[in-house]
Amino acid sequence: MDWLKKNYERAILAVAILALIGSSVFIVMGSMDFPTTFATRNSSKRPDNTIKPLPIEVLQTAAQAVDKAKIWTSHDGSLFISRPYVLLNNELIDPLAAGKDLHAPITNAWLIKYDLPYWEGDIKDQDPDGDRFSNLEEFVNNTDPLDAKSVPPYWTKLRLAKFISKPFRLKFTGTPDEGQTFTINAIDGKSRTQFLQLGQMIEGTPYKLLSYKPNKINSFYGTAKAYEQQYLVSKGVTDKAELERRSNEAGRTMLIKVLQQFTGIKIDHYAEVNLISFYLLSKAVGGVPVCLVKATKDRQSGADFPAGHFEVEGSSALSFVRQRHGLPGGDLDRIKRQQMFLASAANKILSVGTLTSRLTRGRDALHMLLGEQA
Repeated sequence: MDWLKKNYERAILAVAILALIGSSVFIVMGSMDFPTTFATRNSSKRPDNTIKPLPIEVLQTAAQAVDKAKIWTSHDGSLFISRPYVLLNNELIDPLAAGKDLHAPITNAWLIKYDLPYWEGDIKDQDPDGDRFSNLEEFVNNTDPLDAKSVPPYWTKLRLAKFISKPFRLKFTGTPDEGQTFTINAIDGKSRTQFLQLGQMIEGTPYKLLSYKPNKINSFYGTAKAYEQQYLVSKGVTDKAELERRSNEAGRTMLIKVLQQFTGIKIDHYAEVNLISFYLLSKAVGGVPVCLVKATKDRQSGADFPAGHFEVEGSSALSFVRQRHGLPGGDLDRIKRQQMFLASAANKILSVGTLTSRLTRGRDALHMLLGEQA
C-alpha cells in the first residue's frame, strides 16, 4: 500500500495501458468475422428507385390546385394577432361570440364588419369618415361609417329646439242644418260666432274645418280609454287589471273635461251607473214610483208602460231606464228618465214611512249603484 501511494500516477498509467491492449484484442477478433458476414450479401443487384406512375386524374387535380389563385376565407379578427376582449361590468366579453352587444343598439357584428374599435367607450359618438354623422346614426340608417358619401338622411339631424304650448280656444257649438253649416265659437267669447262649411278656414286661426262626424258626447270616454290602453301596451304594461283601471281613469278624465268645456260648468263629482244597478235598487226599496204623461211601448228595451202613476221594480225598472227608442229626445229623454228614477228612489228611501224599514237596504242599494261616491 505504501508503494501504491508513492507510485499512484504510475499505477493509473499501467491500468490504462492494460485497457487499451484489451480493446485492441477485441477489435482484432471481431474483424476476423467480416468476410463471413458480408459474403451472404449480393452487391451486384441494385435497388429499384423508379417512381411509379400516378393516375392522370390525380395529376390534373393537383395541377388545377396549383394554378388556382389563393383566396383567404373570411374570418373574424386578425389571423396572427389575438383579438382583444372587453371588460364590461367586471366581466370579460368576447365580441365575436354570441351574447351581449357592447354598445347597444349597435351590434358587435356591425362594428367588426367595419373594423371599428369596439373596445373604446365613445365608439357610438365617433365619426370615422368625417361626414358629421356618428356611428350610431350610421348604424340606425344602415349606411357605411367609413364612406363619407354614404350618409343618413339629413333630417335625422333635426332636434327639438323649443316647445310652445298654445291652448285650443275654439269650440263647436252646433249645426243648425244637420251637417251643412257649422257654428264655431271662441271659448273666451271674445270673437264673433262663425258659420262655416266643410273645407273653409276658421277666421283668425291656421285651422280648417275638414270633416264632421256626429257622435254621442259619451263617446269621448271610449275613445280616450282605447288610446290610453294602446299607449300602456306600447310601454310594456301587460297586467289586464292595471290596463283596465288606468284606461278607465283616462276615459273618465276626458269625459269630464269635454263636459266642462261644452257646458261651461265645473264638475265636482263623478259617478258611474250601470243599468243592472237600477234593477238592484228597485228591488231593494220594494219598487220605485214613476209617472208618464202618455203611454209608451218599445220592443228593443222591453218597455210597455201606461200613462199616469205606477211603480216599477226589477225587470220593469230596467226597461224603464233603458228605453230611448220612441222617445222625442232619444238619449236625452232616457237621461231624464234615469234622473227621475233616482230622485224618486231617493225620496222613497228617505221618506218617514219607509226610512226605518228600508234604510239598510236602501243604503246598500245606493252603494251598489254609486260605489264609494254614495
